[in-house]
Amino acid sequence: MVLDFVQGAKAAKSDIKIMYNYSGTFSDTNKGKTLAATMYDSGADVIFVAAGNTGNGVISEAKRNVGFLTCLKVEKLITGLLV
Repeated sequence: MVLDFVQGAKAAKSDIKIMYNYSGTFSDTNKGKTLAATMYDSGADVIFVAAGNTGNGVISEAKRNVGFLTCLKVEKLITGLLV
């Protein structure tokens, strides 16, 4: 999935900067929020989320930053953004 996201991003913008962060966990919401904040502060335009409950922290940070993200599980993304 990540490779597909990277290929699509590069097809849309050939000089796009790709950043990677791995939480090492699927259950640490605060870690997801911290990683997302760091990425947004570093200039990320879009974050790809595939991290279980850790992804909830990413969604929370995206709402706070009015940032863009895409998610492996669309229903999680829609639910997280609406709540």
